This record gives sequence, structure tokens and C-alpha cells, in this order.
Amino acid sequence: MTRAEQIKIADLKSVLARLQNRQLEFDFFGITSNGVDCIYFVSDKNEYAIEFEVMTDDQNLGLIA
Repeated sequence: MTRAEQIKIADLKSVLARLQNRQLEFDFFGITSNGVDCIYFVSDKNEYAIEFEVMTDDQNLGLIA
């Protein structure tokens, strides 16, 4: 199982640049601190879309030990 890249908030600018330059595996990346909520940054031409997601208890079953 591949582990997600871990970044610090200080690295956000460089990861956004990699996203814009299509140097990431996908055209988005997400940041989570607790495995339940996540902020996604999505490449949208010359801009970024920011999406927020929170899982419910039913979605989270078995994902966090």
C-alpha cells in the first residue's frame, strides 16, 4: 500500500506549484490532520478550486485505527 506524501503547511506553496505544473499524480491533492476532514486543492486552469469534506461516522468506520 502506497503511503500519501506528508507535507507541512510551510511546503504548501511548493506543492501548489507542482499541482499547477502537473507534476503530481492527480490533478488535486488533499490535506488532513485527523483523517476525518479534508481540504482539497483542485487545479482548474490558472486557478485553484478549494473543496472541504467531512466524513460521517458511517463513512469513517474501519478507516482510522
